[in-house]
Amino acid sequence: MDRGGAPMNRRNLLWIAAAAIVALWWWQRENRGAVLPLAEDPVRLSLTNSTLYQYDADGAQVSVLHSPQAEHLKNGEDRLDQPEMRVRLKNGERSLRAALAERNAAKNRITLSGGVVGEQTSGTHHYHVTTASLHYHPEQQQAETADPITLTSETSRTEAIGARWDMNTNHFTLDHNLKSTYEPAP
Repeated sequence: MDRGGAPMNRRNLLWIAAAAIVALWWWQRENRGAVLPLAEDPVRLSLTNSTLYQYDADGAQVSVLHSPQAEHLKNGEDRLDQPEMRVRLKNGERSLRAALAERNAAKNRITLSGGVVGEQTSGTHHYHVTTASLHYHPEQQQAETADPITLTSETSRTEAIGARWDMNTNHFTLDHNLKSTYEPAP
């Protein structure tokens, strides 16, 4: 029975059901934006103990990039924890290590950060480079930084702010605030 004492007929039930459906539709429409979307995971692929080898056109190995933890992101970029890169060039071997590296989506720049260490060995010469961050361009075999940098060898120590390193020619260009000491071998 309804409030007036009249029995509930089919028409009244249909009106109540239609009103309930309209009310539910209206409530969902009004509250659609109130639900927060889930955060999308930016990682597409996560690798443990990954190693990437690069070869030249003659099939000779040019470089090795190893990372205990690597993530390939959905935007095409890569994040590498504790990466170590070794590059073999005609005039010796170069290596770069850091706490973190991020490779851009175009794969033409790797930004290393957190205690970057670079080393160069060619013949009897050995150079050691330290800086806070470094941009490495693998196709050109060039690295650059705007941060303070220290370059040491067997007999010298040089400090500067900002530098470029052409690994093909093993040529360093130091920007400014240079301080250098040299001790000739006995």
